[in-house]
Amino acid sequence: MNPTVVGDYLGDREDFQLKVMHAYVDSFNFEKMDFGEGIRYFLQGFRLPGEAQKIDRIMEKFAERYCKCNPNSFKSADTAYVLAYSVIMLNTDAHNSMVKDKVSFAISEDMILYFINEQMISFLASCQIPQSVLGPFFLIMTNLLLAHVGNVS
Repeated sequence: MNPTVVGDYLGDREDFQLKVMHAYVDSFNFEKMDFGEGIRYFLQGFRLPGEAQKIDRIMEKFAERYCKCNPNSFKSADTAYVLAYSVIMLNTDAHNSMVKDKVSFAISEDMILYFINEQMISFLASCQIPQSVLGPFFLIMTNLLLAHVGNVS
């Protein structure tokens, strides 16, 4: 199957496609995987669609499932969702040739916040995700292209 078509289908908002996406995501077992490993494993089977709303739906369900498999990993599935969506945006920023001003690494709690909007900044800051979790994401996402993440050429 074409990974782009699969991703586009999974991101659709129609009832049947949503049920398919939920069943697909619920088929994953993320137990004992760190978050970065889980998101890379998840994205191996399809290419995320280019439409933000579709990515949003898929990442929200991923975060819910990841937290169900790892109940002590985050304060809430919302925290995992914001981090998942942010990782996708960081990966796109780092590997898309159309992005001229790349995110640079800064040693602070705010390092992953440069590329998300102000509402998400205050939310993510309130989640108190430690630098020990955020730091490795920055390094992985800027040095390793996630499998099948949109058009990055």
